[in-house]
Amino acid sequence: MHISEEAAYCLWKHLKSFHYQAIERKTADFGKPCSDCKYWSDCRGNWISKVGNTKPLDLEFSVVHREPQ
Repeated sequence: MHISEEAAYCLWKHLKSFHYQAIERKTADFGKPCSDCKYWSDCRGNWISKVGNTKPLDLEFSVVHREPQ
């Protein structure tokens, strides 16, 4: 699988932002990583289209977080 430099940058920028938001127990802000992105003029915040085809087929995950009961 080949990942473009822009897709890798986008993935890591979002991962870093979500990680810090989770540490601070904040709700995920999907627009925050885009707010100062050097690729903004290219994608205009449409990061899903940029990274959507980069997930390995054998990797399953859910973005839903549930609090322990």
